[in-house]
Amino acid sequence: MYRSMCVMMAIAAAGLFVSSLPAQQSGLKLGEKLEGELTEMGSYVGWPGFVDRYYGYATDITVSLKAGQSISISATVVGQGRKVSVALQDPTGKIIAATQRNTAIKTVQLTVGEVPATGKYKIAVISDQIGAYSLRATGPSGEDTIEALEARISQLRKELAAAEAKLKALKENSRGRLNSPIEK
Repeated sequence: MYRSMCVMMAIAAAGLFVSSLPAQQSGLKLGEKLEGELTEMGSYVGWPGFVDRYYGYATDITVSLKAGQSISISATVVGQGRKVSVALQDPTGKIIAATQRNTAIKTVQLTVGEVPATGKYKIAVISDQIGAYSLRATGPSGEDTIEALEARISQLRKELAAAEAKLKALKENSRGRLNSPIEK
């Protein structure tokens, strides 16, 4: 009886431990954009400037890096007032660099000048709200491929066209209000 209770308690404790781990996405290649949904709660220990656990909707994405390599990470979330943070974990799981937690609204960037070891690192993306996110990680310009750069330029052109269309609409809308007669 005592043994079976100990086994059940150990299983329950393992379930609690696993449930605090964030969801994991497949690997990311430098220069590529990854889009996904943050739907599960996760927590991190050792987030710089945070003494206990940092909780939020989170995921981990693996990326292969070589010792001495630099990496720049950019994450964007969708939703009004939504906050986002990112961190880079070394192959042992230790956070080696992170943004401030829950201070960036919509977009955050993190640059690590040099990673200490070769291996599979994890990029942690965490937000205060459930929802969509996009992530891009780039290395030094010498590591970019023609295909990755062409894809990035294509994506930037689409984003620029969308922003220009919004700006045009806002300008037309504001002109219409400025040119309308004033009601007395």
